Amino acid sequence: MANLERTFFAIKQDGVQRRLVDEIISASCRRGVPPLAMKFFLASEEPLKQRYTDLKGRPFFPGLTKSVNSGPVVAMEHHSWR
Repeated sequence: MANLERTFFAIKQDGVQRRLVDEIISASCRRGVPPLAMKFFLASEEPLKQRYTDLKGRPFFPGLTKSVNSGPVVAMEHHSWR
């Protein structure tokens, strides 16, 4: 029996600022995996800290959260059957 696989990915602020959103979504659609849900938002610091909790002790962590927090993010969810 096939299982539904859910995949999440995000285009972080640098990709949004470089106007790559359409290109990335188009590439995903060409591969037969169009996004089923999409959200455009500004990431706040607390969810970023939770998302990158495994990197918290690294010296680049403050710069990472500050960078991702500096502009809009596009989050998407894809579903596929496996």
